[in-house]
Amino acid sequence: MGGFGVFIFAIPRHVEDNHTNTQAIVVLTGGRERLKTGYQLLKDNRAHMIFISGVHPEENLKSLFKLLETSGVIAREERKPLTPVTHLGFDAENTKENAEETAAWVKKNKVTSLRLVTAAYHMPRSLLELHRLLPQTTIIPHPVFPNGFTPLRWWRYEGAFSLIFSEYNKFLWAFMRMHVPFETHPLTSEREPLMNQIYKILTREEWQKFQKEGVFYGSSLDLKDGFMHCALEDQYPKIREKFLKNQSPVILLSIDPKKLPEGALKIEANKPGGTEYPHLYGSLPLDAVISWKAIS
Repeated sequence: MGGFGVFIFAIPRHVEDNHTNTQAIVVLTGGRERLKTGYQLLKDNRAHMIFISGVHPEENLKSLFKLLETSGVIAREERKPLTPVTHLGFDAENTKENAEETAAWVKKNKVTSLRLVTAAYHMPRSLLELHRLLPQTTIIPHPVFPNGFTPLRWWRYEGAFSLIFSEYNKFLWAFMRMHVPFETHPLTSEREPLMNQIYKILTREEWQKFQKEGVFYGSSLDLKDGFMHCALEDQYPKIREKFLKNQSPVILLSIDPKKLPEGALKIEANKPGGTEYPHLYGSLPLDAVISWKAIS
């Protein structure tokens, strides 16, 4: 339990730096207090733009501002000046993806300093993930204490032990993942019998453009990640549910791996022991498509 004790003392007790300005404020979604704190900091001129990572796909800027107005953080007339400085990220579903989404946005916008807003108990793991991807970026932690929760008296709160212990285990897993190489290997002859076909899901607009140009360079997510997300037959329903749930119909492509450039297709697990997916490093030629169908 020694490590658990060290972790408890690593959880911030208060905001150590409440005055230094940064280029951006980054909020990791997970509670209203985080959003309210982020926008209050923006209004206090602690930064000139804000990025919110992990926004639910059904939310948008309008619903976000409505929530902030109801909470008394902003007035309706502030919507207009806040709109161009508010950036939303919809891809992240966990802390690792929060960090990846934030890092991509930081690099795209050439941000060199940011103030990170998340729950106090979530801060150590968030910093661990972000420092790995943004070693040259100045990150100022700005912890939020939901419902008055504070590590100094954490045992007084119902469910606090399980919450912090769970976060401690996630922190350990993140630390171990960073020190264990991902399983990455090219397609081998042993795998070819299982890879007679792979699948790729496109929107109707992407498919029309693909047919017109004869080559597909990837969706916005593919371009961000640096490879094209593909799937085996039993995997594409899950991918459709996660990334294209609100698109209907979508186009399912069956692809012949043998018609792809040599060495471009790799089988990769996102974490040690995790599910392996086919990833295409490069563009997809139209002549590699065996067939297609629209699915609802």
